Amino acid sequence: MAGPLSVRGAKATLLISLTMSVLGFTGAANGLAVLRMEPAYVQADPGVPEDGAAAAAELATLLARSPLLKGWAVANLLSSALLVVASFTFTARRRTALWWGKQALLASVAFTAGSIALYFWFASANDPGLSELLARLANAEAEMRGQPPPPPSEVAPSLVIASMFSCGSGLLLGVYALLARGLRSEDVRAFVMRETG
Repeated sequence: MAGPLSVRGAKATLLISLTMSVLGFTGAANGLAVLRMEPAYVQADPGVPEDGAAAAAELATLLARSPLLKGWAVANLLSSALLVVASFTFTARRRTALWWGKQALLASVAFTAGSIALYFWFASANDPGLSELLARLANAEAEMRGQPPPPPSEVAPSLVIASMFSCGSGLLLGVYALLARGLRSEDVRAFVMRETG
């Protein structure tokens, strides 16, 4: 006897649904964390040098006071909620699942592409102070490990951090491209529209 996952398109639909759920819930958790961030959000460990703890607190204050980051966190919550709704419609095999999936992917791609621009804007708008804070944090970490301070970077550290976040966003865009490919699959369409199984 064939199991429920032996129907054509069932495994791909399940994978799309699970991926959208994971992306949606983690995005929502990240958005809520940014919204709840306050200047006292970062608590230094007991072994952190005083200058490193002060730099971490200043960095948290800089992030917490940015109204643009708060607004972007709300956009993250909305695009993440669309992913969760889409995943539920795929799980329930609703006829509107493909529409919800496309809308969720469009919103997520727009949010992620905008995030890349936001990271670079935030880094360049706060560059002198942000670079100095990141250098102080690097020196404190080296002091904790008993190593000499790292040499000054030729590239602004804030732009390095923005580039790292952009790499993560680039990976997300790749996952969204794979999801979009799955949404265009004839097997997934047939399964969701209940033409099979």
